[in-house]
Amino acid sequence: MTLEAIPLILSPTVIITLLSPEVRESTALEEYLSRSLGITLIAFAILNLLLTGSVPLTVIPPTIPPSVHQANSLLSPPSPSPQRTAPPPNSPTQRLPTPSPR
Repeated sequence: MTLEAIPLILSPTVIITLLSPEVRESTALEEYLSRSLGITLIAFAILNLLLTGSVPLTVIPPTIPPSVHQANSLLSPPSPSPQRTAPPPNSPTQRLPTPSPR
């Protein structure tokens, strides 16, 4: 996209002459629109690079090697998880019976 935008920005009269069926002088509006198109193409190219992840937007912190304590904890077997107990009666997690319509 940038390769297409560079000639539109630097020499719009040449591009307009190539696209025009008759030989004539380019107008100021045509030059303005071609330069605007070139700038828009560059903006889309930059957005494309940033949003596809080709250029990272954030800095990735360097990885820190695990300490001896962390390495030992990674190798030890996991501790058993505590048993879940039933919630106390009338707790917010239990549903209360709804009254029947009369």
